[in-house]
Amino acid sequence: MEADEFLINLGADLDELAARTPCRELRVPVRQPGQPSPHLNRAMYGTCGEWTYVLED
Repeated sequence: MEADEFLINLGADLDELAARTPCRELRVPVRQPGQPSPHLNRAMYGTCGEWTYVLED
């Protein structure tokens, strides 16, 4: 399975995935859309050889 396919199956946003937005620049508020939140729901991924891994904050 390709890394992009794996991430899409986990629910990755297609636009953000295509943009290859670095994790430090990605801000996704949790709870109600459009409302500020002190908590962020974000994850980053990487590859090592044939492995793809996801790290959640």
